[in-house]
Amino acid sequence: MSVGRRAAASAAEAAHVRKASYAVYAVFVCAGFAFASWAARIPQVRDELRIAPGVLGLILLCMAAGSGVGTPLSGLVISWLGEVRTVSVMSVVSAAGLAAVAVGYTSGIAPVAAGLFVFAFGGSTWDVAMNVQGAAVERLLGRSILPRFHAAWSIGTVAGAGVGAGMVAANVPVAAHLLAVALIVAIAVPIAARGFLPGARASGHPGNADQPTGAADHHHRPNRGCEPSPGRQPSTDIQPNPGRQPRRSGQPSTDGQPSTDGRPSTGRQPGTGRQPGTGRQPSTPGWSTSAVRSPLVAWTEPRTLLIGLFVLCMTFTEGGGNDWLSLAIITGYNTAPVVGTLGLAAFLSAMTAGRWFGPRLIDSHGRVAVLRWCAAVALIGLMLIEFGAIWPVALGGAVLMGLGTSLGFPVGISSAADDPRYAAGRVSAAASIGYASFLAGPPIIGFLANHIGVRRGLTPAAVLLAVAFVICRATAPSRPSS
Repeated sequence: MSVGRRAAASAAEAAHVRKASYAVYAVFVCAGFAFASWAARIPQVRDELRIAPGVLGLILLCMAAGSGVGTPLSGLVISWLGEVRTVSVMSVVSAAGLAAVAVGYTSGIAPVAAGLFVFAFGGSTWDVAMNVQGAAVERLLGRSILPRFHAAWSIGTVAGAGVGAGMVAANVPVAAHLLAVALIVAIAVPIAARGFLPGARASGHPGNADQPTGAADHHHRPNRGCEPSPGRQPSTDIQPNPGRQPRRSGQPSTDGQPSTDGRPSTGRQPGTGRQPGTGRQPSTPGWSTSAVRSPLVAWTEPRTLLIGLFVLCMTFTEGGGNDWLSLAIITGYNTAPVVGTLGLAAFLSAMTAGRWFGPRLIDSHGRVAVLRWCAAVALIGLMLIEFGAIWPVALGGAVLMGLGTSLGFPVGISSAADDPRYAAGRVSAAASIGYASFLAGPPIIGFLANHIGVRRGLTPAAVLLAVAFVICRATAPSRPSS
């Protein structure tokens, strides 16, 4: 290939990666918007059903059950459908669940419970697939970006809550509001997903690769044969991040184990030969591919399980902040409710900022070092909340806690997806373990709060942050092995 053709191919591929990053941003925003839109109308649904808080809690548990089923199965779904189709199909499934809630909430508890189960099942599967795609984009860009995608989810929740508040103020019926959101999701997400990078499905499934619209050039498709086509070599010079040179230290090891210092990979694997165990020639190193093995194998891998435990430790703290921080400040410091609301706002704002600006620190210092600092900062913030003498100290602790927990989930998921061949199964396993904290966290903290107060009830989060500090070594980059 001539220099001019190689440069043109590189520019086209770089443009495709940028387009994919915009698509992933859009999908994350839509996911946050849909979730917050439902959350904004919970009071009106409760009033219509005329139920006690305990019954409402059981209904909301249906969402946790839907996620608990969808997340572990997502690896199998992604290996069968590919990321593009998984996001497209499951966003429609999730929208259908939301529409069922919108139409059925006036009829009783059963339609709402069933709708929420479907809403969460589709959303959780869609969530894992968009994270797998985000990790593929991250590998090709050669720099950390997955935390920014999660910041986009937070932005979507703010937008959804804001629109929801406006709908409530304008007395727009719940049905009209949620049906409109469901329609937006069912249309916008599949359109956005068409801009994803092509992700190969498992070998033997009909239609081996997702092919986004507009990616018709040969080098954008995974090669179905074992060798490159004559006269055309696979492109290896994608440079979406000009000027960034591969690191001379901290490169991933070649045996599938973490690198020695935890610094990030450059995102592109050396060489373009056939990847071990895949049986096909990838068109572009780092683009999502599927190996010929069950995604459930990830549940037997020590590194994946440790990453999942790390994610659980961080999400337990994140969930504790979301659910209990406001109440901990109000009751623990005998202060006005507005102060508790300010504490929660400070926590969420700090988390969003950490996810947006944190990737630069990861690129400079490596995953392990940054995650250790995050765990330590979150622990300090939690201690300030638990043992502070006055409420301004607690607000400062809320900021530190938000900053510290901001990168835990997205960077953990990114590390699970280091090897694109097995990313779907590993991300599914790690996310499933991490999401268990959202089931266990509220009752554990609530039980302790009944006996020692909400402030002291957050103590389990402190213990888990210490565990996260120790085991974050598992997130060090690893290179695909045979």
